[in-house]
Amino acid sequence: MEVRSGTSDLVGRDEDLVAIEHHLDRLASGPAAVVIGGEPGIGKTSLWSAAVERAREGGARVLVARPVEAELSLGHAGLGDVLQGTADAVMPAIPAPQARALAAALGWTTDVQHVDPLLVGRAVLSALRALAADTPLIVALDDAQWLDSSSARALAFAARRLGDAPIGFAITLREGHEDPLQLATAL
Repeated sequence: MEVRSGTSDLVGRDEDLVAIEHHLDRLASGPAAVVIGGEPGIGKTSLWSAAVERAREGGARVLVARPVEAELSLGHAGLGDVLQGTADAVMPAIPAPQARALAAALGWTTDVQHVDPLLVGRAVLSALRALAADTPLIVALDDAQWLDSSSARALAFAARRLGDAPIGFAITLREGHEDPLQLATAL
């Protein structure tokens, strides 16, 4: 059996796609997560791409990062990718101390010398809530195991505090690696 998803053809993945759609449908009533795990080469990215496409088709805003192993030591690299292009919408919507911390963490300013991880985590939570104010939001990470620790810490902090906000996560995770966002316990 063949399932068509935009430019991707997914053969024999009907059950996976139904499960993905089920989780995406849950966004209307609060946070949801899709974690696509397994060994390299089994099609995780193809399923993830289908999830991203279906979320967009369903009217969700999707923020994407595709970290790579070489960037593990770069502070806030993944978070910068996730929030790329959102500064104009996010910065006025979050409290000033959080905005300064987020701007410093992402290199949007050089005014702050020390970046407080707590303020960055709170800023990410405020930013995600602001971006989800009018439409559901999906944070999509392909190869989440390569997410740098500072980005993972900030996103995990936010994920644990979403309340009933229509914010979801769609990630791929290579077998043998821990989920850096700890989504199983966060949502």
